[in-house]
Amino acid sequence: MDNYYKFIPAKRRPEDARASGEAVKFAAPFFTPEYLQYQKDAISAAISGNTGELEKIRSLRRALADKFPVKNARELFISKKLRLKIYYPKSNAGKGSKIIIYMHGGGWTLNSPESCSRICGDFSKTAGALVVAPAYRLAPEHPYPAANDDCLNAYLWAASNAESLGGNPERIYLCGDSAGGHLAFSTAIALRNAGCAAPKLAGIIAFYPAIDLSGPKGKSYKLFGEGFCLNSELMRLFIKSYAPNRRAAKMASLAGANLSDMPRSLILISECDILRDEAENFSLRLANSGNFVRSVVLKGATHMYITQPDMAKAYGRALRESVKFMEMQP
Repeated sequence: MDNYYKFIPAKRRPEDARASGEAVKFAAPFFTPEYLQYQKDAISAAISGNTGELEKIRSLRRALADKFPVKNARELFISKKLRLKIYYPKSNAGKGSKIIIYMHGGGWTLNSPESCSRICGDFSKTAGALVVAPAYRLAPEHPYPAANDDCLNAYLWAASNAESLGGNPERIYLCGDSAGGHLAFSTAIALRNAGCAAPKLAGIIAFYPAIDLSGPKGKSYKLFGEGFCLNSELMRLFIKSYAPNRRAAKMASLAGANLSDMPRSLILISECDILRDEAENFSLRLANSGNFVRSVVLKGATHMYITQPDMAKAYGRALRESVKFMEMQP
C-alpha cells in the first residue's frame, strides 16, 4: 500500500515536455486563434452582463456531448434549481454499488453533466458504479459559491438516498475534471469543516484539477499557456467569472486550504498543462498533511482528454488508474 500512495513525477523536465501526437492532432483545428478570441470575447461580455455569445458556446458544447450517448441514464430535479443526471450500472443494480458524484469541468462557466457522459458512462460500466452528475449553476451569472453549494447539496442528497438508488452510502466518491476537480476537493473540505453526519467519503478522484485561484503564475503557465488545450488568458477569465473579486477568489482557492483529515485521493496531472504546477504542489501538500494520496503526471497529456474523443491513450490510462484506485483500500 505504501508503494501505491505516492507521487509519480514526469520523467523529463517541464522544459522538455512535449504534447502527445494525439493531443497535438486534437488541438490543432479546435484551438485556432480566432476561436480562442471568440471564447475570450464571449466570456468578457458575459462578465459585463451580456451572455448571448456565451450561451451560443454552451449550446455548441451540449451538441458535441451527443458524441457519447448513454442509454442507462436518467435525470431528475432535487430542487427547482438543481438537476442531476444519474448513470446506472448494468450490473449490481440494487446491490450496494459504489456511488460517484461527478462534477464536470468547463471553467465553472461552461458545460453540463452531458459533457462528461463518456467518463460517467464508463465508470458505471467498468467500475459498476452509480454515477450522479449535478448540473451545478454556472458563472458568471451564478458566481462563487453557487456551484459549490450545488455540488454539496448533490452529495448530501445522494448520501441520503443511496440505498433507494441501489448504492452503498459507505462507498461514495467525489470526482471531477479541471474546475470539477476543484469542486470535488472543495466539497470534501466543506463536509469536513461542517462535521457532516453523512458517511465518510471513500475517496476523491481529480483529473487535471484547478487549485489556485490567485491568478496565472508559475513555470507551467509560461511553458503551456498557448497551444496546449487550456489557454492561460482564458483561464484568467474563467476565474474572474467564478470568483469576481479578490475576497471570493481567496475563499474559493484551495492553495492555502487546511488539508488535514482528507479522504484518500487520486490526482491525474497532465504533463503539458498550465495547471500542472498547482496540481503537483497540492498533491504534495495533501501527502505532507498525512493523507493517502496517489498522484501521477501523465506523459504528453494536455487538458480536456476526459471530455474529448481524440485523446484515447491519456483517457484510457486515467480510467484504468481510477478503477484501480476505487478497488484499493486505505
